[in-house]
Amino acid sequence: MTNRKNSNIRKKNIRIGILEYHCHIPDLFTLCKICKTPKTDVTVFTTKKIWKGVLEYLDNPRDYRVIFQGEKENRRKFIKRVGKLCDELGIQLLFIQTIQESILDLPLFRKFNPKAKIIFTLHSINAWLNLKNYKMTIKGILEKPMSLKDTPEHNIFFRPWYVIDTYLSTKYIPKHILPKIDAVIVLQSPMKEYIKSLGYEKPVFLLPAWVYDDNQKVEERIKKDKLVICVFGKYDEKRRDYRFVLNVFEDLLKKYNSKLELILLGRPHGIYGKKILEKAKNLELQGLNVQSFSEFVPYDQYFSLGKSCDFILCPIIMKTWGEGLIEEIAGISRAGSGPLEAVRFKKPIIVPDAYAMPEEFKSSTIKYKNEEDLKSFIEDMIKNPEKVIKYEKEAEKNAQKFSLPILHKYFEETILKEMGIL
Repeated sequence: MTNRKNSNIRKKNIRIGILEYHCHIPDLFTLCKICKTPKTDVTVFTTKKIWKGVLEYLDNPRDYRVIFQGEKENRRKFIKRVGKLCDELGIQLLFIQTIQESILDLPLFRKFNPKAKIIFTLHSINAWLNLKNYKMTIKGILEKPMSLKDTPEHNIFFRPWYVIDTYLSTKYIPKHILPKIDAVIVLQSPMKEYIKSLGYEKPVFLLPAWVYDDNQKVEERIKKDKLVICVFGKYDEKRRDYRFVLNVFEDLLKKYNSKLELILLGRPHGIYGKKILEKAKNLELQGLNVQSFSEFVPYDQYFSLGKSCDFILCPIIMKTWGEGLIEEIAGISRAGSGPLEAVRFKKPIIVPDAYAMPEEFKSSTIKYKNEEDLKSFIEDMIKNPEKVIKYEKEAEKNAQKFSLPILHKYFEETILKEMGIL
C-alpha cells in the first residue's frame, strides 16, 4: 500500500476526502479540480490504475495527497482502511464517487462509519431511490426486457443471477447504505428535478462530470471541406443505438463520402459491440469514411479526434439500466456522457428528441425524431457550413457555464455551507 504525501497540506484548511475505486476517471478528475481551493486540502483514496488515468488530465497532482489501494489489499480491506484514515486525517467531508448497486459491492460499506459527512455521486437514481416496484419472480427471471439479447443480463444462463442480485440490492440499499449518506451529487439538472419528485429529503447537489478549460481554445475546423461527426463511448447495447447510426451513415456516406466522416470513438463491449465493429469495418472496406476501434483508444488520440469533430452524436438508448435490472431513463434517472463531452470538447451535440438535455446546452443541442430527421439535419450542415460555425460558437458559450471559478463558488457557497462545513 502506498501513500503520497503533499507538503502543502495545512492543518487549518478544510479537509476533503474523495474515494473512487471503480472506474470513473473523468468524474474523479473533475471533483479533484472543484474541491481544491485555497481553503481546502484534498486527500484522494483510489487505485494506482485510476490515478494514472487522472494524471492524463491533471496539471497539478502535487496539490493532492493520494492514498492508494495496496497491491495485495482487497477492496474490503481498502474500504475499511479508508474509514480509519478519514478519522486519523480529520477528513470533514468525504465524497464517494461510486458504489455499484450489486450485492458484491454494497456490503463493503456496511461497517463503514467515518466521522466525516458523506456525499455520494448518484449515477442511477431508480436503483437507489425508487425501489418499491421491483419484485423477484420466475417470470422476471425468464423474460428478456427491452428485446436485448447480446448482453449478459439477458442471457438465459446469467439472468437468474442478475435478478437475484438486483432483488437483494433493493433490500440492502435502503437499510444499510442510504442512512450513511448525508447528501447526493447528480451530474445533470434533470436528474436533480427527478430526485425531488421522488420525495428525497436530503441535500441534492449538481456538479458536472467535466470542467471547462479556458486555456484550451476552440480550434478552427480542422477539415473545412468535410463535416466530421463523432460518437463517444463503448459500443454497448445498453447505452447507445449504434445500429441506428450505421444505418443512417451508410446511406449518407454513399452520397457524401468526400464531404462527411463518422468517428466511432470507443471500443466494443460484448457480442453486440463486436457486431457493430464488424459492420463498421465492412463500411470502411467499401471505401466509406468511417473510423472505428477494436481496443481502448489512447488519451492523445482520443482527445485529438474529439477536437477534430464538428458535432457530437449521442444515439442514446432511453430505457436502460445500471449494474442490476432496475430500469432507468437516460438523462433523467441515469446520467449520460453527452454533456461531459460537450463541455470537454466545446462542441454542439445531437440527441434523440426524447432525451432531457440540460437547459444549459439548449442553444447548442439538436434533436432528431427518426433516421430521416437526422439525415436531413446532416445534409443541411454539409450544404451550409456557416451554420456549423454558429453552432460551435454557441457550444463554446454553453461550456463556459462550467468554468472552474463558477464551480468553486458553488462548491464553497452552496455545498460547504449546506453541509455545515463552512
